[in-house]
Amino acid sequence: MRIYTAWANLPPKTYTLKVNYLTSDGAEITTAYEQKVAFGDSYSVNSPTNFTGEYFGFVPDTLVVSGVVDETLIANAIEDVITVDVYYTDMSDKVIIVFIKDGKEINKITQNIVEGENTPIIYDFTTSDYAITGYTPSPSSINETVTTGKVYYVQYNPNKYTVTFEPGEGAVISETERTVEYNNIYNYDAAKGERVPLPTPLKTGYVFEGWYIGDRLITEKTVVDITDNATLTAKWSARKNKVEIHHVYENGLEASPTETMEVEYNTEFAVTPKVIEGYTLDPKTAQTLTMYGSNMKFTFTYYKNSYILTVEYLDENGDTLKASKEIEINRNQRHTELADTITGYTPDENSVTIESMTKDQTVTFTYRKNSYTLTINYVVADGVTTMPESFIHTYKYGDEYSVASPEVEGLTPDRKIVSGIMGAADVTVTVTYSVAPTGDIISVEIQWGDLSFEASYNNWNPDTHRYETTTVEPVSSGQNYIKVNNNSTTSVGVNVEYTINPGFTNCFTGTLTNSENTPNGGHYTLGTATTDYSKTHWVWLKESGDQAVAKAVENGTLTIGRQNDVGQCVVTISQAGQ
Repeated sequence: MRIYTAWANLPPKTYTLKVNYLTSDGAEITTAYEQKVAFGDSYSVNSPTNFTGEYFGFVPDTLVVSGVVDETLIANAIEDVITVDVYYTDMSDKVIIVFIKDGKEINKITQNIVEGENTPIIYDFTTSDYAITGYTPSPSSINETVTTGKVYYVQYNPNKYTVTFEPGEGAVISETERTVEYNNIYNYDAAKGERVPLPTPLKTGYVFEGWYIGDRLITEKTVVDITDNATLTAKWSARKNKVEIHHVYENGLEASPTETMEVEYNTEFAVTPKVIEGYTLDPKTAQTLTMYGSNMKFTFTYYKNSYILTVEYLDENGDTLKASKEIEINRNQRHTELADTITGYTPDENSVTIESMTKDQTVTFTYRKNSYTLTINYVVADGVTTMPESFIHTYKYGDEYSVASPEVEGLTPDRKIVSGIMGAADVTVTVTYSVAPTGDIISVEIQWGDLSFEASYNNWNPDTHRYETTTVEPVSSGQNYIKVNNNSTTSVGVNVEYTINPGFTNCFTGTLTNSENTPNGGHYTLGTATTDYSKTHWVWLKESGDQAVAKAVENGTLTIGRQNDVGQCVVTISQAGQ
């Protein structure tokens, strides 16, 4: 079962306040007084006096019935009727003057008279003897002659004063003055007879602190105790607004903690940017400003003095051809970066220009492989036989090629297969045909020339301004070699030794010894003409200024020697296995 709870504002329960007017023996003198009241209500009822007839001269023991409806009264109520009894006594030989203030009896005067005789009743309540600060008696005096008892009521009414609101220059206010009542509170408008909040003035840039009479704060619940008209003066304090100062990098990240300050309205203050090492302030300078009516925010942006340009070198597949490099460039500087030369490749663009360096950037040069032509010419030693047409084909840089020499009846080519890796230049090879040998023939062929090498630049050292751990590798083969051919029917062992510039410190040597590739133990073995009949020992040369770099493909000592200097090559043929 679901239970719901509901709340409602219910009116307070009402009761009947009944005041009975009785003689001492309980006889009713006059009709009872009745009024509706609720818990917490205050009440004030004047007891009737000055009767004629039977009850002439009777005076009540309570001239004013007053109080507040509380728990005690309610507890004594019978069928929701609160009863108060007022008893009367025959006082026809007395004149009674009752003084009432704020609904309560505060004093009374009793004057004896002789019934039937003229007795003057003369009183002036404006004298100091009867004066009450802030109140005016009504009536202000009595001047009568009586022959019998009588009751007079003197009601002290609170004085009313005019208060003027003075908000001050530049303020706006909805009410300029009001009537207040003595001993009441300031939010009671005596002219309207209702409670009205004190006005709240407005003034740009200021906070209203309250109304003052002199140094005394007057609030809505302050009891009026002035005895003359008065002026309420507004008190103000300058509004304090918050100023935030932000220091950020160009990417929006915080460069320095945010600063805050509080500044009063209409007050000058200074905002000063910071000095941040390695950065330049975006053209904003220190400012002297005047605070007005709202919070303020300043943002200083700082830009790097220099930025890093990263240069990448990639092939058309996105693979790295050469290690990237970093260049530091001043902010706003114009920079043109040229594409590096990479052997065997051509860049898509030769240069990239950055008009203004305003951030770290990356420039990528894309390179495509060059194409080169392999030409193989076929010639015959006798100069008579008709030879096949030359082989001409284009290869990309770095492509492998392997071309079998065509068969010519009765002739043997000095190369059965022309193979290698395409370098960064056109290649022309001549294959020479000769009459096939009829006996055991062992031949040695030596070609000595130039061959390209490529340097791989690795780590750039900004301190030495050099690339470190640079390596050098050959980029093609087939141009420098020592070749041994065995056209015999007998396998042979081969030793190869060569020396260039013997006797000089810059000589270099290469060897193919019996210890290399010796499955038969002791010799490199060349098979017969019908199997593996030849061995090519490659020699690598690269010109570097007036120096040459040499490297044996299989074995040898790598030193520096002068290109095209004199040297010797010794090929020793021995019986296979020796």
